Amino acid sequence: MVIEADHFKLVNDRYGHATGDAVLRTLVATSATVLRATDLFARLGGEEFGVILPDTGAEGAMGLGERLLTAMRETVTEHDGYKLRFTVSIGVAMLEPDDTSLEALLHHADLALYKAKAEGRDRLGLIARP
Repeated sequence: MVIEADHFKLVNDRYGHATGDAVLRTLVATSATVLRATDLFARLGGEEFGVILPDTGAEGAMGLGERLLTAMRETVTEHDGYKLRFTVSIGVAMLEPDDTSLEALLHHADLALYKAKAEGRDRLGLIARP
């Protein structure tokens, strides 16, 4: 999975970078309440995070993604007198036999993320692969 905070630049521009950082901390803390101990969560850069879900099929990944979306919608970030809600978009990719590296898998998840964003954000994107 690749997870990105929706419209994050607007948060930074309107409320400042310290509030943006608080949103990112909330994203991480909220993810920790949904992800399993065996899942690997890491910041890829900016407002983008990657998640590796070992031994998880498509149905399990999509279910976990939906739980992440719901948890983010229900969470409030409080910082510097502001109370903010935010959403995320998530791209999901499954490891396929032709994936030769983690980079290839993340590329497919990133393509799925762009699909989720193009379809309106606050959703999961999945690109069917042969």
